[in-house]
Amino acid sequence: MFDVDDFKSINDQQGHLVGDQILREISAVIKRGLRNSDVFARWGGEEFIILLPGTDRSGAYRLAEKLRALLESSRFSHDRRVTASFGVTELLEGDEPENLVRRADLAMLIAKEQGKNRVHSLVEETHSHLKPRYIGIG
Repeated sequence: MFDVDDFKSINDQQGHLVGDQILREISAVIKRGLRNSDVFARWGGEEFIILLPGTDRSGAYRLAEKLRALLESSRFSHDRRVTASFGVTELLEGDEPENLVRRADLAMLIAKEQGKNRVHSLVEETHSHLKPRYIGIG
């Protein structure tokens, strides 16, 4: 899961039409870095989720770091630079989909808390002081 850092400032400074264009451009950049088997979707607002079948947490972390760097080095509409914070986890034995999403969201929040424009990997929900924003899929 990833969230575009400081996206509100883009909408506030340049308007929602520019913000929407930048989101489309971000999607195009990300799609170029994914395999055909990967599932990429907008989760809401400026958040996106990527499912990587057949990929362990280590491989997902490497890909997230590659995508983070790709976004950081790309130029977007109106000569904007964009960064994103990524949360990485993996489906555990007996996991419910909601747990996977909750851990990815929590890992992403930790990445933001640690300074943004970074990747954080999480196996278990060990940071109880942070509350995930999503409890289920829907």
